[in-house]
Amino acid sequence: MQNSGRPDIRKTRRKLSVLLLAASTAILAGGFFYYRSYRAALLEDTETLLRGVTSFKTDQLLDWRRDRLQRAASLLDTPVLSVPLNKLAADPKDRETADLLRRRLESFLRNNPYKSAVLATPDGRMLVMAGSPPNRLCPDALELLKRAPRSPEMSDLHAQPDTGTSYGIHVAGLAGTAPGGARLFLILGIDPAHHLYPLVQKWPGPSRTAETLLVRREGDQILFLNELRHAKGTALKLRLPLSPELPAAMAATGRQGLFRGVDYRGKDVFAYLSQLPEFGWAMVTKVDAGEILADSDRTSALLLLLVITLLAASAAGTFLFLRLQEESYSRVIATTDAKLKETEQIFREFMEHSPIYVFFKDENLRSLNLSRNFEKMLGKPLRELLGKNMFELFPSDLAKSMVEDDKRVVAGDGEVTVEEELNGRHYVTTKFPIRIEGKPAYLAGYTIDMTERKLAEKERIAHIRFLEHMDKVNKAMQNAADLEKMMENILNTVLKVFDCDRAWLFYPCDPDSPHFRVPMEVTKPEYPGAKVLNVDIPMPPDMADDLREALRCAAPVTYTAGTPKPVNRVSAEQFGVRSQMFTAVYPKLGKPWVFGIHQCSYARVWTAEETRLFQEITRRLTDALTSLLSIRDLRESEQELKEAQRLARIGNWTLDLVSNNLSWSDEIYRIFELDKEKFGASYEAFLDAIHPEDRERVNQAYTDSVKERTQYDITHRLLMKDGRIKHVRECCESAYSPEGKPLRSTGTVQDITEQRLAQENLREAEERLRTLMNSMPDIVCFKDGEGRWLEANNFDLKLFQLENVPYKGKKDSELAPFSAFYHDAFMTCEASDEKAWLASGFSRGEERIPRPDGGEYVFDIIKVPLFTPEGKRKGLTVVGRDITERKLAELQLEKLNKDLRDKNQEMENFLYITTHDLRSPLVNIQGFGQNLQHYQAELGRLMQKLTGMPPEDEARLKELAAVKVPEALDFVLNSSRKMDALITALLKVSRAGRVEMKPEKLEMEELMTKVLDAMRFQLNEAGADIKTGALPPCHADPGAVNQLFANLLDNAVKYRDRARSLTIELSGEVKGDMAVYRVADNGPGIPEGDLHKIWNVFYRHERDQQKKGEGIGLPMVRRLVEKNGGNIRAESVEGKGTVFYVELPAAQGGTDEQR
Repeated sequence: MQNSGRPDIRKTRRKLSVLLLAASTAILAGGFFYYRSYRAALLEDTETLLRGVTSFKTDQLLDWRRDRLQRAASLLDTPVLSVPLNKLAADPKDRETADLLRRRLESFLRNNPYKSAVLATPDGRMLVMAGSPPNRLCPDALELLKRAPRSPEMSDLHAQPDTGTSYGIHVAGLAGTAPGGARLFLILGIDPAHHLYPLVQKWPGPSRTAETLLVRREGDQILFLNELRHAKGTALKLRLPLSPELPAAMAATGRQGLFRGVDYRGKDVFAYLSQLPEFGWAMVTKVDAGEILADSDRTSALLLLLVITLLAASAAGTFLFLRLQEESYSRVIATTDAKLKETEQIFREFMEHSPIYVFFKDENLRSLNLSRNFEKMLGKPLRELLGKNMFELFPSDLAKSMVEDDKRVVAGDGEVTVEEELNGRHYVTTKFPIRIEGKPAYLAGYTIDMTERKLAEKERIAHIRFLEHMDKVNKAMQNAADLEKMMENILNTVLKVFDCDRAWLFYPCDPDSPHFRVPMEVTKPEYPGAKVLNVDIPMPPDMADDLREALRCAAPVTYTAGTPKPVNRVSAEQFGVRSQMFTAVYPKLGKPWVFGIHQCSYARVWTAEETRLFQEITRRLTDALTSLLSIRDLRESEQELKEAQRLARIGNWTLDLVSNNLSWSDEIYRIFELDKEKFGASYEAFLDAIHPEDRERVNQAYTDSVKERTQYDITHRLLMKDGRIKHVRECCESAYSPEGKPLRSTGTVQDITEQRLAQENLREAEERLRTLMNSMPDIVCFKDGEGRWLEANNFDLKLFQLENVPYKGKKDSELAPFSAFYHDAFMTCEASDEKAWLASGFSRGEERIPRPDGGEYVFDIIKVPLFTPEGKRKGLTVVGRDITERKLAELQLEKLNKDLRDKNQEMENFLYITTHDLRSPLVNIQGFGQNLQHYQAELGRLMQKLTGMPPEDEARLKELAAVKVPEALDFVLNSSRKMDALITALLKVSRAGRVEMKPEKLEMEELMTKVLDAMRFQLNEAGADIKTGALPPCHADPGAVNQLFANLLDNAVKYRDRARSLTIELSGEVKGDMAVYRVADNGPGIPEGDLHKIWNVFYRHERDQQKKGEGIGLPMVRRLVEKNGGNIRAESVEGKGTVFYVELPAAQGGTDEQR
């Protein structure tokens, strides 16, 4: 039996060996295939992960860069900063403006991610510093200044030159300009350690080795720009050669995609390479290959171990199958237990470190096993989470939903994936059953935190929506035929994008303006707007308050009905606005505008996304509005230029030297009197229009200017068709190619014919003036605003011995050394010049100048200062007349006047004494004459009683008593009364001359009212019409003035023309230092031949003899006027009336209008 059994055993062994070999081959092939598939999937996931992180970091960096540039641009566009920036650019030494800018920059740095702010000149001189600025500008910043960017630009990462340890980035832009071309630049410093590196260093998920590198190539080396995860102090310091195995080197040489190589530590890594052209950098997103392949290696080891174990077990089982079956089986069980423990350990490690949330539940849906990260999700230790049902772990609503999903899975619905939200985070959970013997026994699943991905997706969608809206705005701008249409398209697009009821532009954004207007508006039909475009509308106070807030805020302002910020009353009541959003628009020309939208259908709450979109549209609108205003101003400027050329008779031309094409402005055609349609525009045709005698000179001058690259400036003549001559001035400059070839000439032509004639006339006038000045026996001198001599006539030069002295441009004090004899006179003259300047007006005075013979001249000097419109000194005119002889004559005249006054006083005294002495015998004559009348009457009565006388004697006696004696007595008494009147009049005249005048300021209107009131009865009786005008105050004795005007009015009443109504006119005005009063009547007038006699004492016109009067009224008036320092004259037209002009000293302080 043994023999028969061996072949069967060998056969069985062979079969078992074949089966073992086949099984081993299958196991090895299956393990190898599984390993390759697992590893390929792992590498694909790695590439997806690294590419996603790279894209995310790239977007972060670009957004960071865009944000920094936009903040800088917004700062530069702010009017609160731009005005003082331009002022500092004009005057860099203005410390007050510099301090103001420093404070505003400090305020800006407190609210913006910048380290420092510097205002610098193009050569790098720092004028204003804020924050933590460097001691001096680095080469990168200086390079930015050389480029003179008008809009903000960003420098590269660099180390500070003064320390060598700190590093930064600069953002620079044109901050301010001055009229002279001076410029000022704003440089903002960024600390990358706080504002850039954190973006790069933060990894979006758990990893022990992953990091992002920023590098750039410098020659044959790679410079690492940021701090590294595995090495400290490397930013802008670590440099490595261009090794082909180094991913950073690959990236710096322009390669992109996933690569495997060796990093700066010598570690094997997977790296995703990308380029950042906006920065000039390359980005390397890498992770250690060991970390990525760790699970693969463990799985490979387990798989290999399992295969080896199976092979060993199979071999051992086959080898001992027949003899040691139980021992082999025990060994297999032991090996399986070991593998199971190892698998359990792997499972525990996985649950401990899994980045996703893994869970297992039992048949009662209680937590059986949870990954460690559930502690962070639920905020409890893992031991307190195991064995709990869902209602004990999660909020009731979420737990209820979880349990329903769990039951569906257990019930046989298979795998279930649901989205859940907990504590503000979004999760995606996949659940599936674990079947034992075909039946669901457990429930397992995993949860992935999708919060960051959701937020990223939401931001991406919002950004896409934002870009779509902006694209609509851009198309609205691009599809317009003109700027006005473009503005209308933008407003229509805004109306559709925001689905609002009204979009509008408002001007100006000035709360202090009394009016505003709406230049442009689009509305929905059901909500019409103001309907009064470009019409001034009064500015309501609450709307002005809204404008103040718009000017204060950089972002749009919003108002909504029913909120703490309601819509202003006018907009709500008159236009039905329930919500509005608007912002100030700052075009580069003129005052700010307002751009806004209305929601009338409901009280809308504006979202942050809508506000951001509105703000970005405002920026585009600002550019469009600036262009619109610029084109409008350009059109106006072109029109003004044409008008200015027409008025100034100046035109411009361009000659293309390559094509010989000549272009003229309209004014040149008018100057040359050529038809624009018929003129063959070429250089030769231009030469034909020039006067033949000047043609060669003009051609040669222009040719030389082009050849020698000099400015062409020439004056020549034009010969018109009718023989007239015109004079023109031409100027031009030429442009050349880089090779020096002349390309074109641009110039101007100005008709200076009138200027030429004016110059000739001016020369003749100057010659006449010079002749006139030199022919005058007076001092004539012109000085500038500094007192320097400009012109002087021969008399002046000869007087001061300056005939051979270069006097022009010198002051009196500088001329004094040239004439020692007149040194003091020059100094006195300079001092009096200063007094004339301070007086600011016409000044006059006497100056005494010594003569070489020991005497002195007396000059009447008049100095007239001239000032610019700004009030600055411009010039001084000095005119002096020799009044030496006149002064001597005045002294003699004064002596004669004194003698005359003395004689006059003696005459007045004599008159007074004489009239007083004559009155005593006159009184006796009058008294005794009256007695004789009484005696004669008594004698007549007695004679009637006489009888017995001869008839002849009686008749004679009666004749003597009744006729002769009374007649003689009448003559005596009449003569005595006449003599009494004459003596009384003489006494009045004498008394008027001796009364002391006490002048004072008289308000003539009040005084004249009193005079008229005193004469009211006489005036009313005469039916006089009094017309009173302005009566300026004077300085005189009140009693005298009252008397003289009362006398004039009394004469007008007394000597009126009774054939017509009496009209008296009273008026006055100030002329110089005198107040001139006019008293006019419409009386019979005075014959021209008698007009000079009215001032004589006792003169009375023959037609006035029957009227009462002594003939001393007007002489007394004249006396009173002269005693008060005045004068009186009369004008009369016989049959029409008489006018008396009374001149009295004007009262000091009379108004300018009265003067």
